[in-house]
Amino acid sequence: MELWLTSYADSGEMIRMLYYFNLHIHPVFENIIPARQENKPYALTTLSGNEVRSYYRTMSTYLSVPRQQVFNETEYFYSFFFPGGTINVITNQPLTEEQCKIMIRFALVFGLIYTRFLDLLKAEASVREAQIESALERVRARAQAMQEPEELKDVTQVFRHEMGMLGKNELETCHIYIYDEKARKSECWFALKDYSTTENKVSSYEFELELHDSWVGREMLRFYHSEAKEV
Repeated sequence: MELWLTSYADSGEMIRMLYYFNLHIHPVFENIIPARQENKPYALTTLSGNEVRSYYRTMSTYLSVPRQQVFNETEYFYSFFFPGGTINVITNQPLTEEQCKIMIRFALVFGLIYTRFLDLLKAEASVREAQIESALERVRARAQAMQEPEELKDVTQVFRHEMGMLGKNELETCHIYIYDEKARKSECWFALKDYSTTENKVSSYEFELELHDSWVGREMLRFYHSEAKEV
């Protein structure tokens, strides 16, 4: 379960928390499963005495909130269903039938909001994927237009520029390594930001590198000879 929790500190400050945990940590959450399978509008678990203390002791191992010193004798744990999850309410008195009806309606409306939220996530992902594909196409086009080996530095510049346009400005340098198995050496082509100018231009360089001479180089070779696609 992905739990979004809102509460108030003793100071009156609103506290928002996000946690992930297994439904089987406590019967309060386990009871959600059969109630949802039976298409009930909500699940209700009533805890009394030591059961209340046990619940909060269990939850304090998952949530970074102070352990309670004073407990209600009885607490009612309601979980009102919407398609993507539940809206949970904890009370020290049982909800009336009218209050439950209101919460059921509220959960249904929240379900519509959550569906809209998921739709927006999918739309953002689609736009993002289109941006990435366009950036890759510009890199491919420049690579395919190469006439001389020296133009590889231009490819690194385009690659670095496109990564910046995708919001990856923290990637200050783009490296392309061409490894020669026989010579056991690599040609390194790279592009990086030139902070010596106010325009923040990208500068390109090329040099030969012996990967066996350094720990980083040896790690790169180990990756190169592995079947991994990224490291």
